Amino acid sequence: MNPISKLNFADSSTATSQTKPILATGFAVSQSHLVSSLFEIRENRPLLTTTDESTKSPNVFLIGPQVTHDDVVLCYIYKYRQRFAPLTEEILMRQHMAINPQVTKQYKKANMFLEHFDDCDVNCQC
Repeated sequence: MNPISKLNFADSSTATSQTKPILATGFAVSQSHLVSSLFEIRENRPLLTTTDESTKSPNVFLIGPQVTHDDVVLCYIYKYRQRFAPLTEEILMRQHMAINPQVTKQYKKANMFLEHFDDCDVNCQC
């Protein structure tokens, strides 16, 4: 299989990838030019769909302390980590891959599967 992506790093080294790379820019996403080109920004926060996807760039997802839904800010690490599994399931569904219901059950049992924001009463000003 031929690599589909060549990555160039600041130190002039390169790498190739068989799949599209995941962009990981850190926590200050609203200040990143690259991120602001991928996400609409309103009130210094990226606008997202209910699946934490960019409203501007399809298939670009965001997880981290910048995620907001209505008045809910998922800035604490335990809050935004609860979105990892639902986002993973969304990507699996889009790729027509199987979702293991036992894994989902384990995440829900550990309170690490945040689908609905009705019970999110912690709101912070990060």
